[in-house]
Amino acid sequence: MGEIVFFGKITASVTHEQQNVLAIIQESAGLMEDLLTFSAEGSDSLNNRLEKSLTVIKKQLRRGIDLTTCLNRFAHSPDQPLTQIDLYEITEQMTILSSRFAALKEVVLINHAPDQPIQIVINLVQLQIALFSSIEYCLDLLTPGGQLDISLEKQSKMVLVKLLFDENFLWYGGLVRNLPRTSHWESLVKNMISLEGSVEFYRSGNGIVLVLPQ
Repeated sequence: MGEIVFFGKITASVTHEQQNVLAIIQESAGLMEDLLTFSAEGSDSLNNRLEKSLTVIKKQLRRGIDLTTCLNRFAHSPDQPLTQIDLYEITEQMTILSSRFAALKEVVLINHAPDQPIQIVINLVQLQIALFSSIEYCLDLLTPGGQLDISLEKQSKMVLVKLLFDENFLWYGGLVRNLPRTSHWESLVKNMISLEGSVEFYRSGNGIVLVLPQ
């Protein structure tokens, strides 16, 4: 049931964003038609307004392509129970798929690329659930204007996925006291155990770390 809810939440969010993309493109295309109709005004002014409309259309097309590509890859996640993945590609995918949730919270999500590729063999669906659950919980802690940085660190026998807050978050200094009391945290702990990993608090108290086997 948890996997079904997870896939439903992601799919609903991305399809909503795709509708927004298409609506903006439709509006911009309509504006361009209007501008061409009233082409009697000065050519410089008309060209400037057309350029702005084309910039909006190109931006939304890129956004739509990114969302569709990520959703397509996401849909293929259950194809194999265990699969070899590039961890950065998956964190980037989940960052894009979580962008609407971050925007609703007025929070910036930044995914940092590692110095070298990190390949692991893992249950992809369970990993995505863990990543999304972590991002979702961190967004609940951050206040508007905050930032969540996601980075990877490779160690000898494990890989760390670090989700770190800036100063704009609730419970500052009390994260360790408050977080373990929530059902969300308990679910994340169980999820990480199923991946033969663990979740812990970042040493400075301003984030959490997912520990994955390599």
